[in-house]
Amino acid sequence: MVTCGLLKSNFSDMERIHVQVYIAVVLILSFLIAALVFNVVPNESDFYYQGDYVTHLFHKPGCLYYGCKSCTVIFREREDAIKAGYLPCKICNP
Repeated sequence: MVTCGLLKSNFSDMERIHVQVYIAVVLILSFLIAALVFNVVPNESDFYYQGDYVTHLFHKPGCLYYGCKSCTVIFREREDAIKAGYLPCKICNP
């Protein structure tokens, strides 16, 4: 828990809660800004397809079957999956 001089003052409980909420909001915003500045946010180059080695189908992120137990083959490009003999999923249509 963050403590500072403001929280140790003679503020009422309600004022103390407002200060704590303010500090939490400032911390969250600073983490978000740091993520943007240091490019921690995923971009399109981090996008990849997952291939299912059992069904030989490949999926894109957001698909119902993306991340299944047998989806262990990774493809950076759609064409790579097709060249390897994988078919596009009928649900997500990658």
